[in-house]
Amino acid sequence: MLYFGYCSNLCERDWGEWCERNKANKSGLRFVRCAWLPEHELAFTYSSASRGGGVLDVIERFGQAVPGAIFEIDEACRRALDKKEGAPFIYEPAELTVLDDEGGAHTALTYRVKEDLRVAHVEPALGYAEIVSEGCEALGVKGSMLAAAASERTPAWEVPSVFVYGSLRTGEHNHGWLKRGADVKLKGVGSTPGLLHDCGSWPAMMPSSGGERVTGELWRCEDAASTLKALDQLEGFSGWGADGSLFYRRLQRARMSCGGEV
Repeated sequence: MLYFGYCSNLCERDWGEWCERNKANKSGLRFVRCAWLPEHELAFTYSSASRGGGVLDVIERFGQAVPGAIFEIDEACRRALDKKEGAPFIYEPAELTVLDDEGGAHTALTYRVKEDLRVAHVEPALGYAEIVSEGCEALGVKGSMLAAAASERTPAWEVPSVFVYGSLRTGEHNHGWLKRGADVKLKGVGSTPGLLHDCGSWPAMMPSSGGERVTGELWRCEDAASTLKALDQLEGFSGWGADGSLFYRRLQRARMSCGGEV
């Protein structure tokens, strides 16, 4: 099964030390790739007796995305994770959709602090944020949200841009939907992996394995939640795990015509 890690389990050293103390097999946690948990952000909401201070949680925030990593785990590792996270009494296991940056969506297990145990903010346990940061650096996971959560700041949008390729482009008939939320600013023209299909009055982008790319515009959102709420309505996206979506909202890398990737 797949597991999404976002806290101390990103750190191989910390995981290994816990496994050694608890006679568990550390090799059951196998890194697959970096990923993002959509509609959530990091927060220090719980004071851990074993850590001696605040530890991380993921709380809901529409339009935001928590950086982390997908791991493959076996049943023995699942039991070890339950024990390490104090499940189901402190952290609760949940199966959620996580996204990679190549358009993929995966169902993965993760852990969230129980609602009735959460507080607004707990000062991070001594050395805990550094442990998480060590894991982030080793795996290539972004650490900016961790730094914001540790200092009790509201994290900036981790994915502040939207790529449009059809009727939302400049001069097209649905372009006004981009302006229904907060301010958006054109960053430039770029391309992303995909293949366009002609659906009559509108195009639909599909995954491609042949190296094809779709050209479009990249817009930076001042308030990602406001912009995505409008675009979800236009595109008929009902949310991950919900039936009936016409389009899916995905993460992809855009190659800018002026150079670089976003």
